[in-house]
Amino acid sequence: MAIIAAASVVFGSHVRTEDPVIGPALQDARLSSAVIRRLVDVLDASNVIVYLARGDCPRPAVACLMVSSRGPGVRHLRINFTLRTELGKPGGWHKDDLAVAIAHELQHAVEIAGWPDVVDGVTMQAAYSRRGLDQGGSHLDT
Repeated sequence: MAIIAAASVVFGSHVRTEDPVIGPALQDARLSSAVIRRLVDVLDASNVIVYLARGDCPRPAVACLMVSSRGPGVRHLRINFTLRTELGKPGGWHKDDLAVAIAHELQHAVEIAGWPDVVDGVTMQAAYSRRGLDQGGSHLDT
């Protein structure tokens, strides 16, 4: 169920954004993609809350996921997207590219949701390393 207020988009209570570009892209992707609907459903059933926002990522990544904090019984993840211009503008993202990046990063969030020992950047790196998926830092790059 999508709740839209101004520029805020909240799916269930676990996948959130207030970005005026990411919000509509997330809403459209969720409506058109069974994969994104499934990822959001898994996150909604977990103790992970995911915030999607504009932000910097290590180069050359265009999106990255970080463990931002842990509260009582809940873990917070942040997914940054390096959006510099509006969708479709020169040097900007295409709407479909943003949807693919959202799906990719939500898949990482679902992985982390399944690993209760991941509570910060160090434990996230350790979890991926144990699985042979060394990401080279305390964030995941796309």
